[in-house]
Amino acid sequence: MTTSSPLRRACGRRRVLAVLAIVLVHVCLASGEDPPSCQFELDGVEYDLSELHLKDGAPTYQSQDLHRHVYHLNVCGTVPKSPPTANAADDMTQCERANGMICQYKPQIMPPGPPTFEGVIGRWNSAPYPVWSLLEGGNGVRLSMSNGDDCVLGGMKKPRVATMDFPCSKAAGKMAQVIVQEVALCTYVLTIPTSLSCPDDSMSHGTEFVLMFSLVVIIYLGAGAFYRYTRVGARGIDMIPHLEFWRVELPSLVDEGIRYSTYKAKQLYAQWQESRSSELGDASPDEKEKLVGDGTDF
Repeated sequence: MTTSSPLRRACGRRRVLAVLAIVLVHVCLASGEDPPSCQFELDGVEYDLSELHLKDGAPTYQSQDLHRHVYHLNVCGTVPKSPPTANAADDMTQCERANGMICQYKPQIMPPGPPTFEGVIGRWNSAPYPVWSLLEGGNGVRLSMSNGDDCVLGGMKKPRVATMDFPCSKAAGKMAQVIVQEVALCTYVLTIPTSLSCPDDSMSHGTEFVLMFSLVVIIYLGAGAFYRYTRVGARGIDMIPHLEFWRVELPSLVDEGIRYSTYKAKQLYAQWQESRSSELGDASPDEKEKLVGDGTDF
């Protein structure tokens, strides 16, 4: 026990440092110049998390970390406006006034009382704006923020930084319980499992058409070949159904269609050219110069 305890503490510190490094890397990149949207595209995949946004009057999402700090938050917007209470300093009005999307409240232990407002961890519509990115492995999305209230680190004021991770979880439905971790001083990771961050694995209409067309061709060739083999006694290439149509009639029809299309195109061009020539003949010298200047040859 005495030898394994330091090792466990060292491994625990390494895990914390690894998580902190990942958070800081993403937050350093979170310097968007434009306000974010709840509907966005990453690596060609479209995501829509607007269903998680709470409107005014709705209760906020809440969570609590291991230090008993209470967190009130919204997704894709400031915390919803709520009716003021008798003690406005301790309720959600401070978070609303501070334009917060994620707010931290400090527990009141001695004497016991409601949590008091500590500060804003992240904002939705304040520069530097949050930035969307993919989670490691592409199994979900992440919102990185570096626009929280200032806190003192090493004698210097620095903004609170946070990431909101939305791992793909179809079992979670619309949204599971919010988990908040303060991985380092003034550095936070919020995890919100949701099925809305799962890439749409349904096929596009184009893919469905290609698959259905291929299936029809396979059934047509297979059933036709089987029929001609068993009923007609055909062998080899003669087993292909409607062979004469595909080998003789279809090429002839295609050639005839090309010839007809070419003929109609030439006919329409001749009519257009004749119409333009008539306009040029009736036009004044200035109008003729303008028509010729359009680049039309007569």
